[in-house]
Amino acid sequence: MRPAAEALLRAAAAGDDPSALREAVRLLLAADPGLAATLRRTLVTLVPQERVDTLSARVPALAAPPPTATPQPVPPVAEAPVTEAIAPPPPAPEPEPQEGFFKWKAWEGEVKVGGSASTGDVNEQALSLVFEMSQVIADTWDHSVSVNTDYSRNNSVTNQQRLASAYELFYRGWDNYFLSSLTRVDYDRFGSFLWRITEAPSVGWTIYNREKLGWSLQGGPGIRFTNLAETDAAGSEFNETNTEFVFRLGSNFDWALNGRVTLSNDSSLFTGPTTTTAENEIALTSDLTDRLSAAVSFNVRWDSQVPEDTSRIDTLSRFSLGYKF
Repeated sequence: MRPAAEALLRAAAAGDDPSALREAVRLLLAADPGLAATLRRTLVTLVPQERVDTLSARVPALAAPPPTATPQPVPPVAEAPVTEAIAPPPPAPEPEPQEGFFKWKAWEGEVKVGGSASTGDVNEQALSLVFEMSQVIADTWDHSVSVNTDYSRNNSVTNQQRLASAYELFYRGWDNYFLSSLTRVDYDRFGSFLWRITEAPSVGWTIYNREKLGWSLQGGPGIRFTNLAETDAAGSEFNETNTEFVFRLGSNFDWALNGRVTLSNDSSLFTGPTTTTAENEIALTSDLTDRLSAAVSFNVRWDSQVPEDTSRIDTLSRFSLGYKF
C-alpha cells in the first residue's frame, strides 16, 4: 500500500469518528479494489477487532471472502461384476395420428356380392351387391353408410332394378342413450313406388351392450317423399309425389352365436297419416377368414297403401360372399 494511502488510513483510524474511517476505506477501495486484504491487515493493527468487524459489515467490499472448503478425496467405488447385459427399455409407442373425415383408412366396411330372389311385385332372381361403411369421427360421434342393390336382365330386358341406400349419423354422449339422424333413399323401378326419400332424426336407447349381445331401439319424427308411378283411366302412366310427416321406430339386434357366426335382426316402422311401411331383415353371417365372410339374409317389406295391381308385401332373399376392409 502506498505511503499516502496508509497515512490517510492511519489518520482516519486515530480519530473517534467511525464515519471518517468508513469513508476513508471506501475511498481507498474505490481507487484500488485489490487493497481489501491489505486494508484488513492494517486495520487490525490500528483499531480493535470489533471495530474492524463492524466496518466490514458496513463496507461489504472490505469483508473477507468465505473460507474455501478443502476438497476431500472421493473414495473409489468398487465396480460390480457384470453378469449379463441389460437391454434398454423399449421406447414408448407414439400415438397414432387421428385420421380425418376424408381419409380412406379411417373407414371400416364390407363389400358383399351374391344373388337374390324376390317375391311380390317382381318374382325374379338377380345379382346382389351390398356396400357398408362406418367411421368413428370423435369420442362421441360416428356415422355409417350403406347401399344395397339388386339388378337382373332377361332376354335383354331389365326386369328388376332395386336400390336402398342410407346414411346415419350418431351422437353417443351418454352411457345408454344416443341421438341419430337417418337419411334414406329407396328406388324400386318395378315395385309399389318409383322412389322414396326419408329423413328422420331419432332418440335411441341401448338396451343391451355386451360382448356377444347388442340391442338398441330408436324413434322420432320425420318426413317422407314418395314418388308413385300411377296409371290413369286411359292406361297412360304418370308420376305423383306425395309428402307426409311420419314417425319412425327402429330396432337393431346383434347376437354373436360363437366366435365366427353372428345373427342380426333389423326392423323399422314408418307410419304417417295415409301410409305405413314396416320392414324387417334377418341375417346370418359366418366369418370364413379375418377378411372373408358368407351371409344369408331374408328381407320383408309391407306397405299399407300401394297402387293398383301391385303387392303390399315384397320379400327379398340374399346369399352373398363379403370382403372386409
